[in-house]
Amino acid sequence: MALFVRTTRAIIQSFAGDPGNFLGRTLEWPWYGFWTQAFYGEVDPRTVNVGPQSEVVKRQRTNDGRVVLRKRVPDFVLHYATGVPLDHDIGSLLEVTNHEQLQQFYQGRCIVTKSLVLAICEVKPYPDPNVIPAGDQFRDKLAKALGAIQAEARAGAKNQAALYLASRRNISCVVAISTFGAYFSWKVFVQGGVSDVSSNLDATYRDSGGASEESSADQAASVKYGQYPLPRKETAKEGPNTSEDEGDEDDAPLTMQKVTGKGKAVAKPEEKTEGDVKNRRVDEHKDKGKGKGNEVQSRPAPEMPLLELPPLLDFSEDTLEEVIASSAPAAEELKSTTSSPGPETASTSANTSGAARGDLEQPNADSDHGDEEDTEDIPPAELEWSQWYHWDTANGIRERTKMLKAIQRQHPDLQIRRQ
Repeated sequence: MALFVRTTRAIIQSFAGDPGNFLGRTLEWPWYGFWTQAFYGEVDPRTVNVGPQSEVVKRQRTNDGRVVLRKRVPDFVLHYATGVPLDHDIGSLLEVTNHEQLQQFYQGRCIVTKSLVLAICEVKPYPDPNVIPAGDQFRDKLAKALGAIQAEARAGAKNQAALYLASRRNISCVVAISTFGAYFSWKVFVQGGVSDVSSNLDATYRDSGGASEESSADQAASVKYGQYPLPRKETAKEGPNTSEDEGDEDDAPLTMQKVTGKGKAVAKPEEKTEGDVKNRRVDEHKDKGKGKGNEVQSRPAPEMPLLELPPLLDFSEDTLEEVIASSAPAAEELKSTTSSPGPETASTSANTSGAARGDLEQPNADSDHGDEEDTEDIPPAELEWSQWYHWDTANGIRERTKMLKAIQRQHPDLQIRRQ
């Protein structure tokens, strides 16, 4: 089956990497198919869902006591979920007469017993070839464009991991995967290793009594958060006693807005006299005069990254038929996977109010103690971004194996890898 899946990914890469298919544009969404195929080729589809456009959200409190939602939307998450059958007598919507039955109807025939995010993934397309001029500067401009898109992908994954860890204090670490086109890079982010996100919308705010609803970890990190972007607010429909705002993913910087309510005002920039301005202009003019023309020569040329392509594939009809035939499951294997229940499905019934929810991942947990892997056991190399690899090269296969082992090591009791 491996060759067949590689062939499928090769076709998707050809489609997604050709701007001619999208009116001359390079777009992000065509790569979703590639990464769905890539992840499902490695994880156990019975327990791990490759979920596109998943939400990471954290509750924040405004200075006047309202609760708003700070959110980001990763392009993908690897979501682990298991469940047991839900026993109820509802056969159709016509039999629903109350909220409990409506909830059972929504959930269908199963109830989730364990749910958590294994990894967060940010997807970017290749740089637009139309903005890279031909000629002597082609390679330099291409290297700059590649560096910019790589930095953008890593920054997006980092911001999403930071919000995720801030919203789940009981999670010690999470794997972040950044991609552009068919290439990926990954890193493990740990609690305390990224800028914290305060439980207050204005992280500098403290009420008159000095009390705060933040944990000690939030308070210690509030100074770092001073530069963290402030989300735009979209007022939701108000309930009887609640008012909720939902932060948009595109955030406006906190330092560019006046903080309302009882919070501290943003410090004004230092005022400069007219003489200071004139002197600064004279100095700048002198600096420009010195060595003009040598500045460009002294800059080092951007380094072109080593981005390998996978080896050639055999698309012959005989090869494809061979692979498809060999991928068909044997009768015994099919029987064992359909007749023998797993450890999570041994129970034949469950109800929505029982202890089955005890293992669900709880957002905004107050505990500062991780219930996952001890972060001291993480190899130092995994706390730095890896190099960029194509998913289907020999080096890419080795690197993705390391990445998946890191995810499995954080959750040793879970079935994550494809058997």
